Amino acid sequence: MTLHGHAEIGVTMCRRGPAKRIAFPPPGRKRVDALIRYHLRPGQYEPGWTDAAVRRFDKDMGPTLRDLLDLSRADVTSQRPGKRRACLRAISTLARRIEALREQAAKPKPLPAGLGNALMRALELPPGKHLATLRDRLEGLCLEGELEGGCDFDYYVAAVRARGLLDGVEIQDPRARGGASEG
Repeated sequence: MTLHGHAEIGVTMCRRGPAKRIAFPPPGRKRVDALIRYHLRPGQYEPGWTDAAVRRFDKDMGPTLRDLLDLSRADVTSQRPGKRRACLRAISTLARRIEALREQAAKPKPLPAGLGNALMRALELPPGKHLATLRDRLEGLCLEGELEGGCDFDYYVAAVRARGLLDGVEIQDPRARGGASEG
């Protein structure tokens, strides 16, 4: 049986009953409301959720996330073992994915923001896809340990010049009439 509005009804029932009798302070009441309102969401997780959707869910749940995941696991009440296992597996997969995305976000970015603009100025390049190719090459060298990450723009401009990283990159100047390319 499916009860539409189950979570919202639960929040209302809690506010009228236990929360009123216990007289939760406002922060506690807000946390309990969030736990009740979102307790079904972790069990609805599917691998097709985008990274952005998972990050948004993590951000929206904030400090209640761990308790929400635990509550969601405890709330799996299906008598069908296969369905129960699938739901618990989904919640655990979501928790691992959130942790992996947090770890990924915590890693320092090897290249500084604004590098594309610095490369355009220093190397007199027009805007275009070639900047993404150049940035990918620089990032690859950082990940391989051949260049340092987190340095200033001049370091990367010098690396582009010294290593010939522009060699073989087709540079399209969108400002030029007819889209003539340079080599």
